[in-house]
Amino acid sequence: MKIEFNNVDYSYSKKGTSAIKDINLSLDKNEITFILGATGSGKSTLVQHMNGLLYSKSGVVKVETGDNVYIVNKKLRNIKDVRRSVGMVFQSPENQLFENTVLDDVMYGPLNFGVDEVGAKTSAVESLESMNVDESYHQKSPFKLSGGEKRKVAIAGVLACKPQVLIFDEPTSNLDNKSTREFFDLIQELKNQGHMIIIISHNENLAYEYADRILIMAEGNIIFDGNHIDAFKDKIILDKANIEIPFVAKVKERFELTQDVRNIKELAALLGRESL
Repeated sequence: MKIEFNNVDYSYSKKGTSAIKDINLSLDKNEITFILGATGSGKSTLVQHMNGLLYSKSGVVKVETGDNVYIVNKKLRNIKDVRRSVGMVFQSPENQLFENTVLDDVMYGPLNFGVDEVGAKTSAVESLESMNVDESYHQKSPFKLSGGEKRKVAIAGVLACKPQVLIFDEPTSNLDNKSTREFFDLIQELKNQGHMIIIISHNENLAYEYADRILIMAEGNIIFDGNHIDAFKDKIILDKANIEIPFVAKVKERFELTQDVRNIKELAALLGRESL
């Protein structure tokens, strides 16, 4: 699986300021990639080009799946193939829920992509199970679920389509710590299964802990592309993108620690050893 941007520009009006500018980017590994940046920096616009929710005004977006290569533009007839391979979970799960029951909602995607009813139901049940949604919820209205439950159902609806790439827009907003950990346990499992994971986030602490790769955007440009250690070293970049240094990175710098610890638990264990 590969997603490639070559000199891509996009603006929301003919005379408007470009939302993304001259983007050159290649994503081709089953990594967890975080996209960080202030509101309006172009993060959502960028990812919506990956499955044809938006089409570039100039430049080329190319998606490769197996032996198939798609140029994502208005002339592409097989856009459904791209959208099946590149699944997206929006920030507000209510935007993706519309059927009368949870099971029907999760079945909708596979049915829309041509899977028969038996296959769609099998995929839906498996996806709901993977999200720890109990069978007793299958016939409930998705609109009567809690925020966290709606999010699980929305993710299950995307997983049921068997995508190779999963894009999440602020997936942990309004989730408590336990639900956030459960979500990232699932993300790690999906990565290990070979999925490419892309996460839009404002949470630099989660990016520092979980990202294999970090993109930082500002004013429609990608101003950093690299690992979690280098991402938070350049104060000019961080100021431009309105990003704080993650807590663990601050403590590591304060105590001049060189070990690559990525969360508070690992940090506490290391500091305990350092004090001995």
